[in-house]
Amino acid sequence: MRRWIGFFALWAVLPAFAVASAPPPAATFTTGVKAPRIKFNHVKWDFGKVEEGPEVKHLYRFTNTGNSDLKIERVQASCGCTGAEAEGRNVVPPGERGAIRVAYHTNGRPGHTIKTVTVVTNDPDNQQVVLTFEADVVREIDINPGQVYFFNVKRGESKSMAVTILAKAGKPFQVLEAKSANGAVSISMIPHVEKPVPPAVGASRRGAILEVTLPNNREIGSIFDEIICKTDSAKKPEIKIPVNGEVIGRVQVFPKNAYLNGKGGDTTTLTVVADPPEGFSVRRVKMAKGTVKPWVKKKRTPDGKTQWQIDLSIPKSLPDGPIEDELSIYTSDSEQPEIKVPVRGNKVAPPPKQ
Repeated sequence: MRRWIGFFALWAVLPAFAVASAPPPAATFTTGVKAPRIKFNHVKWDFGKVEEGPEVKHLYRFTNTGNSDLKIERVQASCGCTGAEAEGRNVVPPGERGAIRVAYHTNGRPGHTIKTVTVVTNDPDNQQVVLTFEADVVREIDINPGQVYFFNVKRGESKSMAVTILAKAGKPFQVLEAKSANGAVSISMIPHVEKPVPPAVGASRRGAILEVTLPNNREIGSIFDEIICKTDSAKKPEIKIPVNGEVIGRVQVFPKNAYLNGKGGDTTTLTVVADPPEGFSVRRVKMAKGTVKPWVKKKRTPDGKTQWQIDLSIPKSLPDGPIEDELSIYTSDSEQPEIKVPVRGNKVAPPPKQ
């Protein structure tokens, strides 16, 4: 009798044990729902080392693995140096293939770079797919620095800067001539060979070092020049290096350009300082067209120095639209008796009253 009771007790708990230990049911899908699915062969690409100059291109291929039309709604590159678009068509039927064409503009962009392209689709699970590529752009000729700057050079001072021009390692190369386009700077040149620094190994790089000098007799004002180099390179027979800067006098105006954006009555402020400040004054100010109203005030700084403040105000009577004028500041300084400041901006109507 006890054996039968034990048997029936075991029989009672078996169904509960089977339910508890059974594996979970397999996932089920609704076959009636239609949706596109985008699947790329790859989302990353490495161009490796490429020469500066030509575009490099790549196709990111994909397949619509869904059961309705896949739409490429937008393709957007991370910067203007990259072109990206859908190849051929923007709508890809189920089971068919498409591609995103990407082109990177290497000219003027040496060195290692990583860029992205965002693909916006109607795939509910992949509405935005980010494609990535990288490249090492190798220049035929390296120029360091690529532009010469001489800013805030005081009147009567001379400044110099060295520019190194080198070809790729192992390439025979010579800079034959280097001259200034308009004579703002003087240039001296010496041949140069750069050998690998241990423990690095490899061939030497050949070129030249240019010593670019701004003479001490430059007048106050902006500097615009260009260094033109002739070389024996078939790919780069001529190299142009921009030269920019400014020679400053005793008097400076901050900022150098005035911007007025707003409604009638809005004001912007300029500061005029002199070094040394003794005996300096702003005698008067005048607008070339009378578009805006200028006021000049003498002020003391916390450290006791004198500076001059010029307020420019948008008249309420001025019609809405662009502002283009020029401010003349007349001073007591013999070298800078008149300083001109461009004035730009836009007058807008005041917001309506609530």
